[in-house]
Amino acid sequence: MIDKVYVYGIGNEEYSQGVIYNEIVEGTPKVGDLFFLFKVIKPRGIVAKAEVINLYDDGSIQFKINESRNKDSFVSELLLQHQYPSYVWPKRKSYISYDTIVSYVGLNQLWDESRNKHPVAQMLNQFKVNKDPNSWYKKYVDFVAWFKEARVNLTDENVIKIWSDADAISSIAPQRIKPEQCIENISVLRKIVEKIIESPTPTTHKEIKDLWRNDTTFNSVLHVAINRIFAMNDSHRFTSIVSEGKYFKKLYQALIPYLDITMKYDNWVGSNIALKEALNPLFNIDDVELNTLLWELADYLENAGRTEVQIENTNNQKSTTNETKPIFKVSENIRCSHLNQIFYGPPGTGKTYTTINKALKIVEPDFYFKNKDDREKLKCRFDELLNNNRIGFVTFHQSFSYEDFVEGLKADSENGALNYSVEPGVFKAICERAGSSSNTVVSVDDFETSLLKLQESSEESEKRLVLTTIRGKRFEIEYSGGGTFKVFPDSTENADPKYVASIANVRKLYLTGSKHGIYNSSYVEGFLLYLKKQCGLKEYTEQTNIKNQNAKPFVLIIDEINRGNISNIFGELITLIEPSKRSGGSESLSVKLPYSKETFSVPSNLHIIGTMNTADKSLAQLDIALRRRFEFVEMMTNYELLKGIPDIEGINVAKLVKTMNQRIELLYDREHTIGHSFFLPLLGNPSLQLLAEIFELQILPLLEEYFFEDWERVGQVLGDHLKDNHELRFVIEQFGNSKIAELMGDDWEVPGIQPYCRNQKAFKNPQAYIGVYTR
Repeated sequence: MIDKVYVYGIGNEEYSQGVIYNEIVEGTPKVGDLFFLFKVIKPRGIVAKAEVINLYDDGSIQFKINESRNKDSFVSELLLQHQYPSYVWPKRKSYISYDTIVSYVGLNQLWDESRNKHPVAQMLNQFKVNKDPNSWYKKYVDFVAWFKEARVNLTDENVIKIWSDADAISSIAPQRIKPEQCIENISVLRKIVEKIIESPTPTTHKEIKDLWRNDTTFNSVLHVAINRIFAMNDSHRFTSIVSEGKYFKKLYQALIPYLDITMKYDNWVGSNIALKEALNPLFNIDDVELNTLLWELADYLENAGRTEVQIENTNNQKSTTNETKPIFKVSENIRCSHLNQIFYGPPGTGKTYTTINKALKIVEPDFYFKNKDDREKLKCRFDELLNNNRIGFVTFHQSFSYEDFVEGLKADSENGALNYSVEPGVFKAICERAGSSSNTVVSVDDFETSLLKLQESSEESEKRLVLTTIRGKRFEIEYSGGGTFKVFPDSTENADPKYVASIANVRKLYLTGSKHGIYNSSYVEGFLLYLKKQCGLKEYTEQTNIKNQNAKPFVLIIDEINRGNISNIFGELITLIEPSKRSGGSESLSVKLPYSKETFSVPSNLHIIGTMNTADKSLAQLDIALRRRFEFVEMMTNYELLKGIPDIEGINVAKLVKTMNQRIELLYDREHTIGHSFFLPLLGNPSLQLLAEIFELQILPLLEEYFFEDWERVGQVLGDHLKDNHELRFVIEQFGNSKIAELMGDDWEVPGIQPYCRNQKAFKNPQAYIGVYTR
C-alpha cells in the first residue's frame, strides 16, 4: 500500500523527458515510489502520475509516466487548495531549491476520483445545492419564473417588485430601492428594465448607467440592483453573482485559465456572457443550479483567501533564489467552513458518528485516508487523540454554563479555610493547547505534567521547597491546593505567607512569555525557572520554534450544541470564533477574561464541530449569532445505506423507511423524519425479531413523541389507515363501541381522548411491514 506520494513542480512539457533534478527537503524517494507532476504554468494543477525507476548519483531521478491528463481532466490547483487548505503547492520548477517537494496522503484517491471530469466540474462538485422548499434555490427558481411572465406586462406593481424585492436571485439588501423611491422614478426604472429585456449586452449596460446618472434621483448608480435585472432576465447567460468589485471578478479570474477564455475581465455583462458560454456545455444541470454552485465557489474564493508563502532563512531574513535549505512559513485565512461546522438533521442520521471521521480528517488526514474503511481503527485512533487532548468532546445541556466552557472559580478547602482558584473550562483548555502548538513545540500538556511533579514534591516534602527568582533571591513555597501556592519570602519556619502565586499566571508566562498583568511576576518567574530545571519542563528556544512551522490542527466537538444557552455559554467569545477575528487573522481580536483577567484569543488552528438534532422541540430557535458564524451541513436519512440490508421475509427496509418519512413530511415536517441509524443493526442481523424490537422499542415511542400521542397520526405514518386487514395494523382501537358503552355509558365522549393501543401481533407479521409501503 502506498502511504507517501511526492509532488514535483514542472513546466509545460518537461514531464515527457523522464528526468527531474532532485531537491527534496522532506524525505528522499526510492525506486518504485509514486509521485505526481504539478504544472506550475497556468492553468496550474497535477497533470501526470509517475513512478521512480532509477536514482542517479548527481541527485536526479528517472521515472516513467503511468498516466497523464490533458487540460480537460487534470486535477486543478483550485481543487487541491480546497482539499488541502494547509498545504503549499509548487510555485516554480522543482530544481529551484526553495520549491520543495511535499509529501501527501490521499492524493492518489483524489486523482482517481477526478478522472474524466473537467477541472471546473471537479471543483463545483465540492458544493451542494439545497433544494428545500424554503431554500434560496427555490426562491431563485420562483422569481425567475415570475419575471418571465411579468416582463410581458410591466405594470407599476411589477416594476416595484423587480427593484424592491431584496432577497430574490441575489441579496441586494444594501442597494434595495424602497417602494416610494420606485414610484418617484417609475418611468426610468421601467425603461431600464425594458432595455435589458430587449438587448442584454455590454453596450446596453453602459447606456443604462449613463441613463441612471442623468434621469434618476439617486445619489449614486446602484450597480448591484442593475446587474440583478440582467440575472433575472437570462439565467443561462448571467450568473447571480451581481457584485462587480469583489465576488464575480475573483471568480472570473480564477476560472478563465481552465476554460480557455482569453478575454480579461472588462465589464460585468461581457465577462458573465463569456464565462457562462464556456461553462454551460460542461454541465447537464439547470441554469439556476449551476449559478447557485458558482455562487458557492465565489463565496469560497472570497472568504478562503490564498495561501501566502514567505521564504525565510534561519536568521529570519527573506530568502533569495541563491539561498539553500529554506524554511516555509505558511499563513492563510481559512474560511468559516474549514473552522466552524455544525452537522444538523433529524435523529438517527449519523451526526455524532460523522464527527469522528471529520475530526480525524482534520487532525490526522494521512491516517484517515489510509484507514477510512476500517471503522474500528478510526474509533481507536480517535480515542487516543481524545486522551492526548488533540481532540476535545463535550455535550451541551440546559445547565451547561460559561464557567464550564470558558473559565470559572473552583473552591478548595484546607484546614477549614476556603481557597478559590480559576479553573479553565473545556474551550479555554483546548484553545491553550492549540495556541501553544502554534508557537512552540511544547504544549500545555507538558506544562501540566511538570506542574504535577512540583505539586507531588511539595506535598511529599516535610519542608517547604526552596526556589529562587531570576535575580537569585531565595523564597519558599508550599502547595495550598487548587490553583495556588503559598509564597514565603522569609525562610523562618513559623513565618506567615506574604503572597499567593497563581498557577494560571505561571502557565500564561510559559505560553506567552509576557509578564503583562501578572501579579508578583518575580515569584512567578521563579516558579517557571524551577519547573524547567527540576521538573523536566522543556525550554523554549528559537530553534524549536523554527522546527514547528505549521501549527497542528486541534478539534473541539460540541454534541447537541443547540441544547445549551449559547449566549450564556460562549459569552463575549462568540465573536472571537470567526476566522478573521482569531489570532493571526486579518481582524484579530482578544478579550480580557472576567475571572483570571488574562488576555484571551482563539487560535486559528482550532476547528469547532457541532451537532444539532432538529427534532428537539424543547428548544427555542437557534441563536442567530451562532448561525452566522458556522457553516451548517444538513444530514438526512441515507437510504443508500439501508439498501444494503437484505429483504427480511419479503420486507424492503429502505422502501419501508422512505415511505414512513414521506408521510411524516406531509403530516409534520422533514426535520422530524426517522434516521437510518435506527435500522443499521439489521445489516449484521437481518431478522424479523430484531426489526420488531426496533419498531416496538424505538420507532413507535419516537412517533408517539412527535405527534404528542395522537395515535391516529401515528397510525397514518405506519399506513394503518390503508390496511383492510385490521390484524396488520400496528395501532388499533383498544375498545369497541359496546365496550366503551359498558364502561363509560352511552353518552360518554371526551374530545381528544383516543382509546388506542399497540397491536403486538403486528410486530411479528411481515405483512404488517410490507403493508406500510404497498396497498
